[in-house]
Amino acid sequence: MRALLQIGVSRLAAGFCLVLLPSTGAAVTRHVPSQYSTIQAGLDASAAGDTVLVAAGTYTGAGNVGLMYRKDLVLRSESGAEATVIDVESAQTAGFFFWNGETRGAVLDGFTIRGGLGAGGTIGGGGISCFLGSPTITNCILRNNSGGAIWTFDSPVIRDCLIQGPGYGIVVEATGRPEIVNCTIRGVSNGIDCWDYRSRPTIRNCVITGNYGLGVGLYGASATEIVDCEISRNALGGVHGGPGRIVGCTIANNQHYGLSIGGDITVERSIIWGNCAEQGSDIYVDGARVTLNCCAWPDSGVYTIRGGQVIADGPQVKTDPRYCGPLPC
Repeated sequence: MRALLQIGVSRLAAGFCLVLLPSTGAAVTRHVPSQYSTIQAGLDASAAGDTVLVAAGTYTGAGNVGLMYRKDLVLRSESGAEATVIDVESAQTAGFFFWNGETRGAVLDGFTIRGGLGAGGTIGGGGISCFLGSPTITNCILRNNSGGAIWTFDSPVIRDCLIQGPGYGIVVEATGRPEIVNCTIRGVSNGIDCWDYRSRPTIRNCVITGNYGLGVGLYGASATEIVDCEISRNALGGVHGGPGRIVGCTIANNQHYGLSIGGDITVERSIIWGNCAEQGSDIYVDGARVTLNCCAWPDSGVYTIRGGQVIADGPQVKTDPRYCGPLPC
């Protein structure tokens, strides 16, 4: 009897295991264009967790622009961004739309995206538009896109990308909290623009240089962090607005202010030198407070108005860093 009971219990347990542990399908890798003629066809055929691999080439027209994931999967080029191009050809659309609740598990890896005009209206992003999605965008090149190479309402990771103009670089609106890491942004109007006080971008290890507008515009964006960045040679200045926190950055050789601050900001272990505005060339403060902790900056480059303050917290360096070949003011 005990043996029969044991067999019965074992069979019952096995039955529960079958109910509780249903089999799951393995992730699939799909190939464009050898299996699917367009990139969108490969995306549509895929399930969450799948990978779509795209062969080298230039992809244009229906099914290859205005692309949507609608699920978390990986879209990756086989040969890298220089060899794999999404050319929007100045159509009124973007290269990619992340509008369907995608998370950072939706990965876009290794494409050049160029010539997008965006969806039009109030929704921008000629290259990539993240209206209701927070993908991971990595190893991409964005060139010659209007309305922002990348435009986001949400919180994507943008890593190891090159963004070139003309047009805006990265535009952050509403409650967007993107992480922008190891990117180079050059030759655009404004490098990174935060157009809403609710946005909170994090910018790390980036080079934002040679733009014909601002390096970074913080139009009331709350608690922005800029860490270990070079912000240089921008025609209308380095960092504008506030509030926020800047750590370990070099802000130099901008053709207007280095910092033009209208909201309280803390700057730590940074160099602010050799910028070129007529008044307050390095640090211009309008009705706000700039706290400097262990920074290099010249007394002669500071200008405050309407109760603005510059507070030296801890040791400061007042010795010219003597950059090689500074731009003339």
